[in-house]
Amino acid sequence: MKRFWILKGLKFALFGIAFVLLGGYIIMHLWNWLIPAVFTGNIGFAQALGILVLMRILVGGFRGHRGHGGWGGHHGGPQHWKARMDQRMANMSPEEREAFKQQMKSRWGKHCGGRNEQPAPSKEN
Repeated sequence: MKRFWILKGLKFALFGIAFVLLGGYIIMHLWNWLIPAVFTGNIGFAQALGILVLMRILVGGFRGHRGHGGWGGHHGGPQHWKARMDQRMANMSPEEREAFKQQMKSRWGKHCGGRNEQPAPSKEN
């Protein structure tokens, strides 16, 4: 059983190394092909596509934005977060809710005022 996990780990490491080397090779050749054309001001359609591919590799990756988390996926978004938080708060007892609010206030200070709370009156000298 231990031998199986060692072989699986070695296989994973080899694929990881191959992925990094191949990725570096592709980025290096794209960069060396594109940058001279970009700085001379003469780019064609092929260079424009190359820039698109290079930027997707360096910045965004190739997976879609939907369904992979983040703000655009089904796991994220301000509305999803708000709905989850409202559900958690509804399931708390009043004592738990007040303890949670106090904990958040002590952690975040003035940045964690509740939606329905009035601002504290200012102290005048």
